[in-house]
Amino acid sequence: MRDVIPTRTVRLQPWFRAGGVEACFPTQRGGALILKDRGRTFLNESLSPVRLQNRPIDGSFWTTHAQRLPDGGYALASSRSKLGERNLQLFDDRGRYRTSFPVGDGIEHMAVDGKGRIWVGYFDEGIYGGDPLSSHGISCFDQSGNLEYQWDYRTVGPIDDCDALTLDENGRAWVCPYSRYFVAMIADSDVRALLPSAPVSVISGLLTGTTHLGLLGGTDFHGNGDRAVAIWHVAPEGIRTEFPPNEGPEATDKESVVTIVNFQTGARTQVQVLDDNASPLPFRNKVRCRAGTAVCWTKDSVYRFTLENLLAA
Repeated sequence: MRDVIPTRTVRLQPWFRAGGVEACFPTQRGGALILKDRGRTFLNESLSPVRLQNRPIDGSFWTTHAQRLPDGGYALASSRSKLGERNLQLFDDRGRYRTSFPVGDGIEHMAVDGKGRIWVGYFDEGIYGGDPLSSHGISCFDQSGNLEYQWDYRTVGPIDDCDALTLDENGRAWVCPYSRYFVAMIADSDVRALLPSAPVSVISGLLTGTTHLGLLGGTDFHGNGDRAVAIWHVAPEGIRTEFPPNEGPEATDKESVVTIVNFQTGARTQVQVLDDNASPLPFRNKVRCRAGTAVCWTKDSVYRFTLENLLAA
């Protein structure tokens, strides 16, 4: 029998009204950077257009990701690229072009830490597409394009798709990959598993706190004994992944649900997130997270919520 997980409901009001949003990225300043019009329109935290100056003309560069740099500048990336193609561009705080360099194909997530390092997580086409910058699943670059870190799949297991990548308040990277379904924290090059077996898989985002994690959306796979489809085991001899038998497995879609886990005790709760019309707020391809903050957008509104808000609900 499956355990009954306490479930609450939170109804959100729009953070602000905006139509045509294609992507929205929360920043450390408490605002968000917004992309519209196939990435051709770029708005800062004040919702003012950023005029990018002296930008190289490249018809293949389609801005899909945007981040603030610690000095106030911007990092813009194009998700798809050919081998060696410069698909990340840096600008100063006034939008003046500084430099560009390749960061690999198939960008799913991008985040910049307090040291200015650029963390990138990739989806499967990038990981298995033959680009060495993306083949490990997660890479980290300095602002000159030098590779500072890559996920070591030989010792900590492979990543088939980086479902979630975020940075906490201390600049540590947190990741939840497919198809192993664990949550790990990366401090510099040290990897620590906080949840060797995540309660949901194929999530859309990850919220981090001092003692809790929030996993946004995803699918709750359950079969014999309500065990996860894939369990990641940490042992002295290394990492091994077990796929337990599932006779007639069922899957529960948690598209608008945040699964909150106390990673010290293992206790779980769920929060159903609703929009201002009391309709489930869809997360898939519509949410971005940084530390304990998430922003989610619909066709005419942008919503913001935090892990702290959900815990207090």
